[in-house]
Amino acid sequence: MRPLGLLVLSLALAASGCDVDRRAEAGTDEAVGIPESAADRARLDSLLAPYGALSAEVPPVPLSEAQRWADSVLASLSTDEKIGQLLIVDLNPRFLAGARNLVQVAEEWGVGGFHVPRRMPPREILRSTNLLQESARVPLFFTADYEWGAGQPGTPLTELPAAMAFGASGDPLLAEAAGAVSAIEARSLGVNVLLAPVADVNNNPRNPIINTRSYGDDPRMVGRMAAAFVRGAQRRGVHATLKHFPGHGNTGTDTHLAFDAVPGEWGDLALTELGPYRAALAGKPGIVMSAHLWMRALDPEATP
Repeated sequence: MRPLGLLVLSLALAASGCDVDRRAEAGTDEAVGIPESAADRARLDSLLAPYGALSAEVPPVPLSEAQRWADSVLASLSTDEKIGQLLIVDLNPRFLAGARNLVQVAEEWGVGGFHVPRRMPPREILRSTNLLQESARVPLFFTADYEWGAGQPGTPLTELPAAMAFGASGDPLLAEAAGAVSAIEARSLGVNVLLAPVADVNNNPRNPIINTRSYGDDPRMVGRMAAAFVRGAQRRGVHATLKHFPGHGNTGTDTHLAFDAVPGEWGDLALTELGPYRAALAGKPGIVMSAHLWMRALDPEATP
C-alpha cells in the first residue's frame, strides 16, 4: 500500500469519525455505541462472577506516566536493542534458529516479545512467560490468537464460540463478557496481548479464512461488537487487537496461503470495510493489525 493511500485512509477515518472521537475523549462509553446502564453492569458482573476478584477492572496507567516510562527506556537502548524490540518471535522452541534457547533470545537478542502457540499446554505457557519475563531487560509482550478464548480441549480454560455467534445474539454485552473472560484467563497464563477481535465484515460468503470469525455482515453491528470486546479485554489489563485493517472480509482466498485483493472503489471501502473501525477505534484498542493483501481502492497496482 502506498504512503499516499495510507494518508488518504487516515484522513477519511478521522473526518468520518470526528464526533465519535470527541465523545471518546470525553470518556463516555456511548463513543463506541454501547451506552452503559446499571442493569448492564449488573448483568456483566453476574456473567463474570465465577472469576471472583480476578474479574475486577484494572485501573489504566495515566498516559503521561506511560509515555515518560517508555521514553526513558527507549533512550537507554542501543540501536541493535531498539531493532530487537520490533520483533515478536514464536514461543515454540522448535522454531529456534541460531539461539541455544528462548532465554538467550530474551536476554541477549532483546526481542520485544513472544507469540504463544494456541495448542501449547497452559502450565507450559505459564512457566515460559514467567521465566522469560524475569530474563528480559525490557518487559515482554506475549501475544496469542485467543479469538475463541484461551481454552482448548482437555484444559480448564474457557473455549468461546466464534464471533459470528455473538453477532447473531445482537447483544454487545456478551461480546464484552467474551473480551473480559479472554483477558482474565490470558493474564493468568502471562499473556498480555490478545490478537482479537476480528473487525472484518463478512460480506463475501466464499471467504475461506474470515467467515465465522467475523461478527457478521452489518458494518455498524460489527463495530459495536468489536468495540465491546476491546472494552471488556482492556478493562482487565490486556491489550486487544483490531484486525485485519482496513478489511479482509471480501476476499475469496486464505491470504496465509496466497495473495489476494479486496475489490471495489473508495466508496465501497469507506462504507463497508472501514465502517467497524469508526466505532471500534474510539475505544482506543492497544493494537491494530494490518491485513497482508491488496486494497484496489487504494492502489492501482497489485501491492500488499
